[in-house]
Amino acid sequence: MKDKEIDIYNYDKIVFVDASGDDGFCFGKTSSEGSSFLFVVSCVVIDPCDFEYNCNVLNSMKTALNLSSDKELKSTTLKRHRFALAAYNELENLKGDVFSFVAFKKSLANSKETDFSCYCDPTTKVLSGFTHTFPIRALTETRIIKNNQKVLIVIDRLKKTEEEAIDICYNELGITSRINSTVIYRDSNSKKFPLIQLADAIAGAVRVYFESNMSSNFLQKSCFTCNHSQKDCVHKSARKARKQLHFSNPEKIIFNLHRNRFYYGRIMLVSITTLPMPFYQRYMYIDCIFNDINKKRS
Repeated sequence: MKDKEIDIYNYDKIVFVDASGDDGFCFGKTSSEGSSFLFVVSCVVIDPCDFEYNCNVLNSMKTALNLSSDKELKSTTLKRHRFALAAYNELENLKGDVFSFVAFKKSLANSKETDFSCYCDPTTKVLSGFTHTFPIRALTETRIIKNNQKVLIVIDRLKKTEEEAIDICYNELGITSRINSTVIYRDSNSKKFPLIQLADAIAGAVRVYFESNMSSNFLQKSCFTCNHSQKDCVHKSARKARKQLHFSNPEKIIFNLHRNRFYYGRIMLVSITTLPMPFYQRYMYIDCIFNDINKKRS
């Protein structure tokens, strides 16, 4: 479908999708020396009436970084730019909903679970297909996208094998029966669909945070069981660890954008899902901080 044939106002929702990392499994000592340790896909869901407004948000971010409006904003630029915080402050004004899917590739590769082996085969592109598709299913489950809505899904252009894997996953996850979706692939510097760049910025920031917090420290171990026992935060060491927890201003902005308006602002599992799925429990402290969960026990 050509750009001139697409009228965004014919849709109920528009979803912009982009990824950070790669789907390879040739790891080095660090995530930058070989395949990335994580593969993150983020979605920005907007109403068509907010399209121009969000384009202005994107341009304001570029202005903060001294980029011209015709230049592409990349997550790698935000990662190292001295004016990155000013750009994130503009991103905070985004109108829409945000969802991210975080695949822990190293854990998938090292897992003894046979169910995970299919994700580790680089020839089938199952990992890329699933991580680009599951968020759309999750967005319907969390009521961001309602059943039978007409949805335009704009994905950063991928290899043909990855696009074919997405088509397969769409059918397997029953998305085509839930919503009336049109899926298109565009370059992130597309003039008609520049908001792919916002999805890229968010995916990059999410990946940086989770790659920087992959180790199982005491607080993560506490949160892993707190969901069941609700006793660990009472423990002196856990309470101390939580008080020492620090989020940078960009991280605060990114996680606040993920707060789900239909589920009491919940983030983990609701707006950020992990693969393997149980990994989300390691990061429940994010909800504790951003939604004041367990405040009395802190």
